[in-house]
Amino acid sequence: MKKARLAVCAAAHFCMDFATIAYLYSVIAPQLYGAVPDAAGPPYVYGTALTAALVLAYDFCAFALQPFFGAWADQKNVAAPVLFASLLIVALVDILAAALDFTNVFAAAIAGLVLVSVANAAFHVAAGAFVIADAERCAPLGIFVGTGALGVALGKVLSSAAAFYVGLGCLVCAVSFFFVKAKGDTMRPYYEKLRREKVRTEADVLPLVCLGVAVFLRGFCGTAAAGEFPSTSLTVVFLGAFAACGKIMGGFWADTVGIKAAIASFLPLGALLMCFGAQSVALYAVGTLLFNTSMPVTLFMAIRALPRWRNAAFGMLAALLMAGSVLAMWGAPSGYITLALTFAGGAAILFAEIKSKNKNLFAEGIL
Repeated sequence: MKKARLAVCAAAHFCMDFATIAYLYSVIAPQLYGAVPDAAGPPYVYGTALTAALVLAYDFCAFALQPFFGAWADQKNVAAPVLFASLLIVALVDILAAALDFTNVFAAAIAGLVLVSVANAAFHVAAGAFVIADAERCAPLGIFVGTGALGVALGKVLSSAAAFYVGLGCLVCAVSFFFVKAKGDTMRPYYEKLRREKVRTEADVLPLVCLGVAVFLRGFCGTAAAGEFPSTSLTVVFLGAFAACGKIMGGFWADTVGIKAAIASFLPLGALLMCFGAQSVALYAVGTLLFNTSMPVTLFMAIRALPRWRNAAFGMLAALLMAGSVLAMWGAPSGYITLALTFAGGAAILFAEIKSKNKNLFAEGIL
């Protein structure tokens, strides 16, 4: 049942990110900043400044609200109602937007944007709650976050054509959860264990701070080290696929060789390729793959560092990733500075693992 639940969560993550980005790119921001110049649709329906503000508002709602939804899930011990509601809301908005053309109806477009961005934030934490409840290793987290990266890429380039169908996909995933028992009692056993072991599940503050710094730097450097080749629909999907594979591979690799070896072996090389191979699609793609291997590792370490508020920790890292990315949009440093900051982020992850007091909680059966 755990594998079935993970499969549905991963498929739902793909559909959710695909659907929300499809809505953003087809209704709010067609041809956003020229990122996908061969995408269909008129550019800047609402003007450049307003479009940028609306996209920033989407990012804020979709990421900054995740820690609060996570804290709610931790406090209430349930996430299933939020999971179902978020998928159904996004499905309804995408289907209606495709059928009725929200692009030229400002009030409908904004209402849809608010709904999909809040639902997106709620979904990530609610679905993540079930993955976290079942996860005793990094690999399940890598699979879950990896499918979302591919959904984002496809949402950018297939926005108008696919919005209706990916909305139906969200609906199918919502129904599928009823068959994999995505209910509150799924998470109850690990919450009960946490309460029995209060002394041994206190927050591991220093590693958690280090992880927050590392994820912020990953968001900043990942955006700052942009490719210098022409961006087309093909390259967007190509890089999205490599990012997804990197996240999935990173989870399995960390489970095989250990967290410290996984970070030391892939992250530095990935940063080098992204910073100094930015003119080559092939080199940059490999760099993207290696750079993203750290994501499931930091998620796993965060839920281990904050065991009684695991979903809040998940959401906190998402918010910090967004903050770093947005900061880089205001001005990217040179390649050497970006490389140094990436190395600093990797060092922070290694330091967090060395200083972790909770690294044996899974092995001891407490988590």
